[in-house]
Amino acid sequence: LHLPLAFLQNTNELNFRNYLRMISQGLHDYYQYQADLSSQAAMFKNLPVGVARLDSTGLVLEANNMLRKHLNIAPNQENISLPDVLEAHAGELIRENWQKITAPDGPQHVSTIINFQKNSDKQTATDNPRQAFLALYRWGEFYQDEVLAILEDITELSELETQTLQQHDFMDNLFRVMQEIVL
Repeated sequence: LHLPLAFLQNTNELNFRNYLRMISQGLHDYYQYQADLSSQAAMFKNLPVGVARLDSTGLVLEANNMLRKHLNIAPNQENISLPDVLEAHAGELIRENWQKITAPDGPQHVSTIINFQKNSDKQTATDNPRQAFLALYRWGEFYQDEVLAILEDITELSELETQTLQQHDFMDNLFRVMQEIVL
């Protein structure tokens, strides 16, 4: 803290203490705010679902690690159009949902389940396609509309659901056959 000599000579001790208390409270509040921001940034970065903040054209303003991992986007890659990347992975359905969410009279929220097309380095022909739940939320921040995108891989859930349906069909057939045997 640097104070001019004239200030120190023209200020009594009570005013000087109040001045220091005001400065220390301001610094405390500032650093507390910075600590909260860095904590929120770390949480955003490491969420188990993919999250991105987009401008109204679809360019990624911010994206966490999981979204980049799901879509094979390099950490330092910039000027990414999320609708283009999603369309390359999942087909034309993405463009339709993007047009809905960005239309002036469109809904505030659009969600869909997307099937990722076969990707030679990650899937074989016998693998089930990866599935993800995509939610797009439109919101106005400051002076422009932005879109929040949430992408959650639900492949494991869909596999469990498929197994459950197969087991249900098996049990139905088994009971039907057992009734015929009893009769």
